[in-house]
Amino acid sequence: MNSFHNLDVRHLTKSYTTGAGPLTVRQDNSVALTQCATCSILRPSGSGNTTLHVLAPGLDSPTTG
Repeated sequence: MNSFHNLDVRHLTKSYTTGAGPLTVRQDNSVALTQCATCSILRPSGSGNTTLHVLAPGLDSPTTG
């Protein structure tokens, strides 16, 4: 079996600086998807879904991971 991953995200964390201090929108997320895999992210609105979609392909830089 091939263990090659087309998408491999490990321990991804993203925080933003706000006037009230750091705001962490994603903390220690990991996912590995193989070719032709399908994945759904089902989280409430405002919980960092779009942030993960922007970070996973490298369109933005994570704080860590």
